[in-house]
Amino acid sequence: LLTLNYQILDDQNQFTAEFTENDLVNVILTYMASFPGTGMNIRGSLNHFRFSSGQFENSRKGFTAGLNKKFGESGLTLGSDVTFSSINQQHSTGTNITASALLDFAFGKRNSISLQVYYLKNNLPSFGFSEVRGQARYNYRF
Repeated sequence: LLTLNYQILDDQNQFTAEFTENDLVNVILTYMASFPGTGMNIRGSLNHFRFSSGQFENSRKGFTAGLNKKFGESGLTLGSDVTFSSINQQHSTGTNITASALLDFAFGKRNSISLQVYYLKNNLPSFGFSEVRGQARYNYRF
């Protein structure tokens, strides 16, 4: 799967154009393989992102690798993803690592609950940080 997104914002107001005009490129090349007999699927992607305006410039290149495992008819699915990106932000370079873990339980034909935990580590000389986020969801499919 190849996804290409290219956007240009052309502000026609001469008083605000310097602050709002921008262009954005986002390219993602993804490969996924499913193994129905085992309930597993693996995926990988390469990505490139670039945003520039008169005031700011940011680019990012990297890859993502992930794995999901469904456990038979129990409705239980476990998954994990890791993303690594090289960042160039306002002439400062660094890296970004994101890892996530998923626990999903489907019950009935239309219901599921899931818990996902993310870890983010941003290594930029001017702005480095790490954080942990969580997400709990109830899904109803109709």
